[in-house]
Amino acid sequence: MIAICPLSVVPVRKEPSDRSEQVTQLLLGDLVEIKAEDGAWRKISVFEDGYEGWVDVKQLLPLSDEEALMSNASSASYCDSLTAEI
Repeated sequence: MIAICPLSVVPVRKEPSDRSEQVTQLLLGDLVEIKAEDGAWRKISVFEDGYEGWVDVKQLLPLSDEEALMSNASSASYCDSLTAEI
């Protein structure tokens, strides 16, 4: 499943816990692949740089299959139009 970061900055954690070390961060419009679930946490891989980590599910916006296809075709312009609606 593909998701987009709908917030200006989202911490990406080493483990699925708010107390875990932050390994990177997502910025508004970043696209990620959801690789696993653990309660309210999602293990993600960032498309841009391949970083992996855990994000609280409340900080991601899942994309439909159609939206995911559109995002792959033109990531920058699609993200601009999608985040403008948020």
